[in-house]
Amino acid sequence: IALDITSHEAVIKKLSEKTQSMNDAEASNAMDNVNQKYKTLLKTIQSKLGTVEKYVKEHEEFLSSLEKFKDFYNILCNEE
Repeated sequence: IALDITSHEAVIKKLSEKTQSMNDAEASNAMDNVNQKYKTLLKTIQSKLGTVEKYVKEHEEFLSSLEKFKDFYNILCNEE
């Protein structure tokens, strides 16, 4: 989803430039609204992506710890 959103940046920027060249106040206001919503969406998705990356890292660390514990436990079981 993040790639889809960022891929539209160039199109929105180009559309914004064309809107400004039209000298139409209503179109400019509408485009400003689109730009603001796009920036908000981009910030939101970046925040969510950061959260997901954090969770993935924590999960990988948990799995690593679990594997170490399993190895330790197996060693203890084999000693008996």
